[in-house]
Amino acid sequence: MSNARILTLRKKEKDSAAVSQGFEPFERKNAVVPLYFLLVVVPEGQDKYVKDLLLNANPPAAMLFSHRASGTASSDLYEVLGLENNKKRTVVSLLRKDTYDDIAPKLSAKFRASEYSRGIAVLIKATSLYGLSAYKLFSHHPLPYAGEDTEKEKSSMDNSMEAIIAIVNDGYSDIVMSSAKAAGARGGTIMHARGSGSKEAETFYGIEVTPEKEMVLIIVDRAIRDSVLESIGKACGLLTKGQGICFSLPVSEAIGLAGGVEENGGEGNS
Repeated sequence: MSNARILTLRKKEKDSAAVSQGFEPFERKNAVVPLYFLLVVVPEGQDKYVKDLLLNANPPAAMLFSHRASGTASSDLYEVLGLENNKKRTVVSLLRKDTYDDIAPKLSAKFRASEYSRGIAVLIKATSLYGLSAYKLFSHHPLPYAGEDTEKEKSSMDNSMEAIIAIVNDGYSDIVMSSAKAAGARGGTIMHARGSGSKEAETFYGIEVTPEKEMVLIIVDRAIRDSVLESIGKACGLLTKGQGICFSLPVSEAIGLAGGVEENGGEGNS
């Protein structure tokens, strides 16, 4: 893993082996801004409001992705909540905490505005991210973008599980899965989504966000997290044709998993 370009987003993770080799990880030389995974679920037709909030926030979300979903609450619960339509839209983004803080009051007010606009928002701190270029894009880091991924990055590991999320252009999910399996993952779930990008991403970073996206969720043991991230990143990174971002989130508890991987080892589509 000495060649991995994985940026750890957790505080005070040390890499003494790398330092002893005359290499100091990016997060030791720079103040790393934590990134968070935002998941918003709203009734169908309300997602545009969420997208506009994110793209016009201060600072704006660099990219966001949405896809169709459906509610599974009981009819009694829908009646209590005043919801008749279980058709949903999800909006997800990787962003800074101050972006969320900027939109949170407006989002909360929207949820309270009427029964039709009720939704939920969940914020989860990301633990690692593939590529300095992706980090600079999502964190609004002042360093030049052109020298992407030239510094080696490596993060320490422990024994729990993590959820790896890869978001790539339409048609590249098979490459994501084959790359992940080559690094030890056994299966994943593929979701079809639509992407949007901020003007800043297009103007300053030259990232053209194509609308058709695929989001791949893979659960792995943290012992192979870095290997899986690196394998996916090399095949479908931000500056490849797959134009992908790949990051991990902590898994607190899981049911239906065996040995830290998916029990059936298969791929799913939703």
